Amino acid sequence: MIPPLQEIASSLRAAWRLLFLDAQAMAGFNLTMAGFWRSFFAAAFGLPYYVLVLWDSYAAGEIGLPAAILAYVLSWIIFPVIAALLAHILQLGRNYIGYIIAFNWAGALVPQPLLLLALLNKAGIVDENAYSMITLGLFVAFLWYGWAVTRIGLGASVLTACGFVILSNLIDMLIRVLLLYPQGGA
Repeated sequence: MIPPLQEIASSLRAAWRLLFLDAQAMAGFNLTMAGFWRSFFAAAFGLPYYVLVLWDSYAAGEIGLPAAILAYVLSWIIFPVIAALLAHILQLGRNYIGYIIAFNWAGALVPQPLLLLALLNKAGIVDENAYSMITLGLFVAFLWYGWAVTRIGLGASVLTACGFVILSNLIDMLIRVLLLYPQGGA
């Protein structure tokens, strides 16, 4: 379901505020069950980057379209399911809905600088070395951002938030390796 434009704007602003450790940012999200389901619309914001990054591999026949689509969908589903179980086990379940809402909308922001960087690289404005170094710096920043979203959204301890961030990234890597590059091409 597509959220109303007002909800999209408010959620993106709230996700941006989480970057600056603003605990009040959670009030900018629709923290209802409807808001939970609509937060998965944030996947649409990451799709342009995903397509751009995989386009060359797809065009070369290295990956198939069904596998790419499945990988993208699963990358938005598997972690929230596992996080629900972990949140319950760790007695953080009361914050789970808000956490996933914040996590999803943060996931709409994360690909944007990567998309810009990839476009600049494809246009020849940013060379491969600079592209790699900037991407590495962004990855570290995104790890921190994921930690901040988990600390504030889930109310997790420092170490628990680190664990959730590591788990989220490991799941994404595993999905890519198993579905997109099953022969070890990545």
